[in-house]
Amino acid sequence: KEGHTSGFDVAKFLIELKELSGGFVPDTVVYNTEYEVSKELANIINKEGGEFVTLGSQEELKPFHDVEFMGGDLIAKNLVVMNNSADMVKRSLLRHDAKKVLKLIGLTCC
Repeated sequence: KEGHTSGFDVAKFLIELKELSGGFVPDTVVYNTEYEVSKELANIINKEGGEFVTLGSQEELKPFHDVEFMGGDLIAKNLVVMNNSADMVKRSLLRHDAKKVLKLIGLTCC
């Protein structure tokens, strides 16, 4: 989302997490590898200045050699419709598909 973590990739998120947490590094990182979305959603993302998060360079990832990286097609293909007027935060329309995430990490649902 523009202005929140513009220009970040997975490696930069890990670097920031480690720095802000006093050294914590997760055992496993789940990340998206597919960036195909509907034309409607792509237009909205572009209009809002959003961008997809990529893994990052091997050089940036070197300090995290003990981390297991699990990548897959995790994006929900449908738009998220927000109708809650009490929600004061502008939410992103792009979401992870919970069933895809569970499948990637070896769990099942519903």
